[in-house]
Amino acid sequence: MIDFKYLGRIAAIALICASGTVSAQEVVGTAVVEGEKVTLFADGTWEYATPTVGDCKVVARNLSFCGSPREWSRTSNAPAQLAAQYKHSGSEFGQMLVEDIGLDQGMNLKLMRDAALHHAGQASGQAPEDVLVLADDPIKVDGIDGATLAYLVEFRGTKVVFANTLLLTKEQTMQLQTYVVGADRYSDKHQTLHAEFLDQIEVGQ
Repeated sequence: MIDFKYLGRIAAIALICASGTVSAQEVVGTAVVEGEKVTLFADGTWEYATPTVGDCKVVARNLSFCGSPREWSRTSNAPAQLAAQYKHSGSEFGQMLVEDIGLDQGMNLKLMRDAALHHAGQASGQAPEDVLVLADDPIKVDGIDGATLAYLVEFRGTKVVFANTLLLTKEQTMQLQTYVVGADRYSDKHQTLHAEFLDQIEVGQ
């Protein structure tokens, strides 16, 4: 049986860094300014809300989630570094990490890949080059070029497979991840789950 008090650590092992810049992205509320709806962020800033179709919820600057709460239940115990985390089933999760560093600050996809594997290795007691990479494929999400990196880690005897879509804009990096606890391969089912998760996400630039 999985000890769920460690799921927060499992959820955090693929984070690029645990800096305060991530929590500043957190949406803390909405308001109306001169008749227009605005989104309020934890760092005291705000911006005009982007019109969305249906029941999409803004989870961070330039990032909304449109998944059904019946299929993707937002968890309340997500690590503070995450913009949001969702539970799909007993062992399937989705999460989003957004940071205010992008192409304009010298970030690139290779650095993002290296950092993700570094943290995965660190959490599982391995060198980054020993983390088992199961897939590394180019992808485009809402017109933004990126890559989906799938890898296997083991944390306290529990295997976890991550599918981590890395996106990069001029001013932001985003990691849109699904992970399956107790898995040992990037299965067709997990690939479908990850594609469905990405389909529920709206990314701005």
